[in-house]
Order: sequence, then structure tokens, then C-alpha cells
Amino acid sequence: MSTPIPPVHVHREPLAGRRALVAESVARTRTTLRDAVAGLGAEEIVCFERGSDVLEELRCQTYDLVVCGQVYGDGLDSAMVLERIREHRLLPMWGTLVAIAAERTHRSVTGLAAHALDACILKPFSTGQVRERLLSVVNYKRRLEPIMTAVDNGDCEMALAGCRILEARATDLKAAGYRAICERLINERQADRAESVLEEAMGFGEAPWMALAQARIRLMQGQGAQAKQLLKKLVDERPEFIASYDALASIEAASGEFLQAVRHLQEANARTGFSLRRLRRTGEYAARGGELLLAERTLDRVMDKVYDSDLAEGSDYVNLVEVLAARGKLKRAEQVANELRRAHSEHPDSLVVGPLVAYRRAFKEGDPRECASTLAALLEALQTAGSEVSVEVRIQVLEACVEQQAREEALEIARGIALTGHADRLKLRRVRELLDRGGRAEPAAGQ
Repeated sequence: MSTPIPPVHVHREPLAGRRALVAESVARTRTTLRDAVAGLGAEEIVCFERGSDVLEELRCQTYDLVVCGQVYGDGLDSAMVLERIREHRLLPMWGTLVAIAAERTHRSVTGLAAHALDACILKPFSTGQVRERLLSVVNYKRRLEPIMTAVDNGDCEMALAGCRILEARATDLKAAGYRAICERLINERQADRAESVLEEAMGFGEAPWMALAQARIRLMQGQGAQAKQLLKKLVDERPEFIASYDALASIEAASGEFLQAVRHLQEANARTGFSLRRLRRTGEYAARGGELLLAERTLDRVMDKVYDSDLAEGSDYVNLVEVLAARGKLKRAEQVANELRRAHSEHPDSLVVGPLVAYRRAFKEGDPRECASTLAALLEALQTAGSEVSVEVRIQVLEACVEQQAREEALEIARGIALTGHADRLKLRRVRELLDRGGRAEPAAGQ
């Protein structure tokens, strides 16, 4: 049975019986936003000033509308809060996400739009202006709610039926529905079904997201060259569509073109401003491409952003330690390792990074006996830390084993990495490269 789609009707109180969250640090603006949301009939409105409080609340409760203005504190600004909401799916697909742009610059607005917003409202504004803008976007999202709910529940056939019974003139609603279905199918690696839905969507017009979806489908079908060609064309013709830069960089990195990938990520950053995920990838790709100074500076920026916040990941410390060690900055690497143990003592990586730095020091000094001793301590630490050690740390231990011709231990670690299910194509490629290098029996330090 087809999903019922609400008729075209403007509800003056579309949030009646529903919940809304307002995030804004400035008291006067917060009051304006709250009053505007209240005018939509929301049953409950909660307000927060700090980004960490917003994320914690969204992890615990489901909201129909989130309005994110300027937030500070705990190392979290508005862009990072929006990035976290989307990456961790803290708002259901049928929910409405609206950002308030403090600046009218193209870079500022493009940067916010990159987080898949339903609307971006520019300052200055009055309570009435915000209310009318929210009224429009929430009503729009309500008409999509049956489709988005079906997509959220993994019922793409029900969602597709909902798209098909929308009136012919509702092309923007149809496009939004088809896009959500395509993205769900692509994420589930159902290439053939995604391609079929995409072809149907193209019957209602063309849009940049369609070219991106087509490239991702071609990549899943093993047509990497065609996927790259589609993305390069998209970047050239629609440079404001930031997602294309990220996708192109991923393909380039997977084929070993790390510096090209870095260039495209930097172009995206220049157009949109800060993105934590993109900055992490820039540092990782720069390191793989041999641009260690750029990698160090980039990963330092990551650490500055996540320091003493819940955004910090063990891999942030681990990747910086690896780059510092490669640059011979062992004292600084040791300091970063100690910081990981201090700030995240519960993280399994914290048990391994210290012995890893000790091994790197011995390797640099070229003492074979000390290398063997520190490698043994490193392997013991890895075993003690258990199965939750990150892939990034495991790869670094694997590299140490290869350097010391510990072939059996290297193979065991490689098998463990594959079994985690957390290693993407790029990391699995690096594992294969290291094992191939080990097969050539390169001499260990001091031999």
C-alpha cells in the first residue's frame, strides 16, 4: 500500500504536539529564535548555549526541529555542531535542520550549506521574519515526512511509492525524496537498485547530487575511471557543490594519488571553511603522500580543535605521533602519546602509543638489540590492549614488524585488521603495501 502524502496545505502551527531545540549563545538572539519557534505551535522548546550540551541532548532525545545559531564552548563552534549532527545522525531524516548565518559571505553560507541543511537564515532578522521562514521550511519537510520516515526505517520501496504519488508539479519534493532513497541504497552498497532509482529521478530534471550519486554507483560497479571523470566534470562545472571534492579526493587517495587528493580537499576548505572530517583526511593523505610538514601542521590544527572535547578520537593522537616520529620529532611524539594517556586513559590506543614511540626512537638510533626489545614490548602492549585498538595503531605496529622482519607477527596483525571490519579501502591498501614490502625482506635497523 502506498504511503499517504499530506495534501498541499500550509499549517500555521506545523509543530503542534512536537519538540524543538534552539542552540544560540547570544541571549537576545536566543530569545528571538525561541519566540519564532513558539509561533509554530511547538509543544516543547529547549534552548542551549553550548555545543556540547546540544549534542548530548540530541543523543538522548528526538527532536522535530533544530535551529542552530552561534554556539561556543568545549571547542565546539556552530559548524562543528552541524557536522556532528549529520555525521552521527542525531536528527532523523524527517526532522528539520536550520542554521543561522552570522555572515552573509559566500564562503560562510556555502560552508553551512555543506552540512545538508533544510534552510539557512541570514542575519539580521526579526522574530516575524524568522517565523515565516521556519513556517515555510517546516511545512515543506512535513510533506516529505512519510517518505523520509520510510527511508529512515530502511523501507525504500515504501519511500519510492511515496515519491511516485506526489503531484507532478512537486518536482522539488520528488527530487528530495529520490535523493534520500538513492543515498540510502548507495550506503547499503545496492548499486543496481540505486541506479534504477536514479534513472527514475533524472526524469524530473538534473541536479549536482545526481552526478555525484552516479559517480558513487560507478565506483561500486568497479568503474573507477568513469567515476573519477564524472566527479572532475562536476567539480569544474559546479564548484560550489562541495561534496564532489570529498568524493573525488577519496577516489584519488584509493588509487595512490594522495597529493591530488590533498589539493581537492584544500580547495573544498577554501570554499567552505573548517570541516573536522575533511581536515583529518587532509592530514592523513598528506602523510601518505610524503608531505610530512603539511601533515604535521594539519594534524596540529585538528588537535587544537578537539583538545579536551568529546570530539577527540584516539586516531587524532595516533596519526600525529606517526607523523612526528617520521619527521624525527620523537620528544614531541612522546608528549602527544602522554597526552593521549592523560586525556583518554580508557582508550585502548593509549596503552600502545607509548611503546610505539619507544620503538621509533630505537629504530632511529639504529640499535638492533634495542629495536628487538622495544618491538617485543610493543607487541605485548598491543595484545594487552585487546581487540578495540584502532586500525591506525595496528597499522603502525604492523609497519614495525615489517621493518624488523617479524613476518609471522605481521601476518597475524594484518589478519586482525581485516577482521575488525573498520578498515576502509585505503587502509587495506596500506596493509597490502606493507606486507609486500615485508616480502622483499628489507634489512632491519642496524643490520
